[in-house]
Amino acid sequence: MKLNDVYRDSGVVVRTRAPQVMSVLVLILAIMPVIIVSEILQGDYLDAAIQSAVIVVMAVSIVLLRRGRFRFASLAPLVVSTLVVVALAFIVDPNQPQAVYTVGFYMTAPLFLSIVVADSEWYPIASAAVGIVTVVAVSLAIIGPAVASTSGEGIVQPLAVTVAITVLNGAFAFLLARSGRTSLERIDATTKEAIATLDRIGRVNRDARGSASAAAAIGDDYQQVEINLSQIEQQMTELRETARQLMENVGRALDSVRSTADRVVGFHAQVDEQNTVVQESTASVNEMSASLDSVAQITAAKREASDALLGVVDAGLKALEQTNASFTEVSKEMTSLLEINAIIGDIAAQTNLLSMNAAIEAAHAGDSGRGFAVVADEIRKLASSTAENSRVISENLKKIKTSIDATGTHASQTTDAMGKISNEVREVSAAFEEITGSTAELSQGGREIMNAMQVLQNSSVAVRDGSDQIARDQETARSEMDRVGAIVTDIERSTSQVGTALSSIAASMKHLRATIDRSTEQSEQLRRSMDELLAADTAPATRATVDPTPAAAAAAAISP
Repeated sequence: MKLNDVYRDSGVVVRTRAPQVMSVLVLILAIMPVIIVSEILQGDYLDAAIQSAVIVVMAVSIVLLRRGRFRFASLAPLVVSTLVVVALAFIVDPNQPQAVYTVGFYMTAPLFLSIVVADSEWYPIASAAVGIVTVVAVSLAIIGPAVASTSGEGIVQPLAVTVAITVLNGAFAFLLARSGRTSLERIDATTKEAIATLDRIGRVNRDARGSASAAAAIGDDYQQVEINLSQIEQQMTELRETARQLMENVGRALDSVRSTADRVVGFHAQVDEQNTVVQESTASVNEMSASLDSVAQITAAKREASDALLGVVDAGLKALEQTNASFTEVSKEMTSLLEINAIIGDIAAQTNLLSMNAAIEAAHAGDSGRGFAVVADEIRKLASSTAENSRVISENLKKIKTSIDATGTHASQTTDAMGKISNEVREVSAAFEEITGSTAELSQGGREIMNAMQVLQNSSVAVRDGSDQIARDQETARSEMDRVGAIVTDIERSTSQVGTALSSIAASMKHLRATIDRSTEQSEQLRRSMDELLAADTAPATRATVDPTPAAAAAAAISP
């Protein structure tokens, strides 16, 4: 396992020092065999054994370092080097005052080694303290007496200079180690902040992509709404044509009813005349017979007219049923439009929420997010405008649906009226059929008229009553047809109003499409800007970090 993986969760100083400690340990392991061979060749087996022990310690330190025991692994080379230089200090040639400088020079080795491998600035202080103690001890115990016995010179000045230099070296090492640790921690904090910034930018970029996807979905819904509006306009055109044809049929039926009423009035006069003739004289039998034949022909003609009227009424009834079906379909389509408009309103609300989240993230970004905050505010305004337009469209659609439902109710009432007219026409046809049978019987009994005069008179009275009923029925039928005409006129007026409303909806949908297109374009521009920002920020953040792995991972996670 690599050291970066072992110390991934450790502090930045440990992550940085671990490879350096490994290098020092490997360097010592590489040098020590050469020294051991040299000692063996010189016959110094004790030193060779000690140096072999040093190799074992270094090997163990490498193993522990790879297992995460940094503190022990870093202390091992410091302790070993300190012991070595202390040993060298005690075997230095003590006959010259300059030996003090040599001891001081030896003690700089563990001091500067502590800067390389230690994770705390107090290690250089400890090394400097050991160095000062060693210099003073060796100078006073060994070098001082030796120099005094040989040359009589003192070691106060060399000792003071060496101690001062060691103190300065310790202070320098302390400041250098402290500065290095502070710099590493500052760089690590900067790296983490850069990674957090990149992560926030990535979230904003994903939000921008979501806005673009939502705008595209709104565009697809708009196309479906356009198709539905076109279908509704086509159905309204067909409805207006059906209403026009129904109006024409009603007009023709009304003319037929009026004509039939006029004929019934004439027939009523003929029945009165027939009754008068029956009462006056039986001498008019031949004339009465002729009149009966005429009545039979007229009745047959009236029956045919009634049958024709019945066909017209049935056709009008079927047309009204089709009209009711058309209004039902239109009402369903209007319900679908309301649902689609509700979906548009929900998407606008979600877009508004996303823009608010984007504004919050921009505020977190500080000065670098001001430009994006302006864009987020514009997106929020567009979402609010879309929601308002959706509300207006919903109100218009509800008004149109109410008008269509009312028109459908009127059409249902018209259908019921036409059903009644159909029943009345059937009764009229039955009455004409009865009259036809009666006149036929009267014609056949004309030869026996003298014997059946009273019967004929009674029949004439019945015919008169029937003609009165027919007249009343015709008047009722004419009144119902007038009502049907008024209803058809209302239908035409309602369909015209619906057409006007549909035109207004189409204009509103065009405006909505333009708004959606602008929103989509701005979302795409925002996404491109965020991609450019990511490309510009990822490289500096990666260069600034000591351990590039976290920054690289963050950049990979937020890359598009």
